[in-house]
Amino acid sequence: MIPDSAILVSLRTPLGVEVSRLLYTEDSVTMLDRQNKRAYFTDYKNLAEIAPLDFNFRLLQALFTGNVPDNYRNARMPEPEFVRDTLRNEVYLGTFNTPAGKNYMNFYGWIYKDLAKPSYLVFYNDSDNGKFKVDYQDYQKLNEQIFPEQVKVMFDQYNQAHELSLKLNGISLNEYSDVQIDVPSSYKTIFR
Repeated sequence: MIPDSAILVSLRTPLGVEVSRLLYTEDSVTMLDRQNKRAYFTDYKNLAEIAPLDFNFRLLQALFTGNVPDNYRNARMPEPEFVRDTLRNEVYLGTFNTPAGKNYMNFYGWIYKDLAKPSYLVFYNDSDNGKFKVDYQDYQKLNEQIFPEQVKVMFDQYNQAHELSLKLNGISLNEYSDVQIDVPSSYKTIFR
């Protein structure tokens, strides 16, 4: 990950075999589908077809790093120190509306009181019932910074429930000045 520039993600099976590789930049998304030998090139607007979340690179970066998204407007704050679960030491974060002039989803959530990091965030849109929940099940410390270790993403799309569990390991920061994905010549290229 190069903050504010690029995120390179490798999705692997439990045995370590790479299934796909994704490169997120400020204005585009590239995905290599290793199983079907395809390369997809798209922008963030077209990702709404995959999951009910309108977002950009900055919001995606916040989710990958386990941070509360920036520039959202507070809509409803909770009572001070309202703790939901003393076992997990969580505090209600409040409800937040999209930044002015943006068409993203609103969100609410809980944070771990001792870490000041999200326990979970739920993104929603007032115009429909679609929700996108990001559950941060554990955190890890890396070079004095705290990152998610286990994340569960849940959403409904086309009347089907989807769940994706991710274990984030091998996180690298600023190790490459130029992050690229080399597309093999045998792959079918798809632009959306």
